[in-house]
Amino acid sequence: MTTLAMQKRIISKLKETKDKSLLESVFKMLSLSEETEEVMHLSSLQKASIRKGLKDVAEGKVLSHSKVKKEIAKWLSK
Repeated sequence: MTTLAMQKRIISKLKETKDKSLLESVFKMLSLSEETEEVMHLSSLQKASIRKGLKDVAEGKVLSHSKVKKEIAKWLSK
């Protein structure tokens, strides 16, 4: 499908829909460049988890990506 054909199909579907949630989602996606920076607020638990992760990294308690992939494969095969 060409870009122009996709555009036309998307526009057609958007004109037909009454789903406000879908329209809001599309609007947000298309407005990303205009979006103002949002501040993310973290819970105490999230902040503690981040601190623990940073401490683990500082102490060298990390695994390589290949090691993690092997560990996951082991878990999934059980």
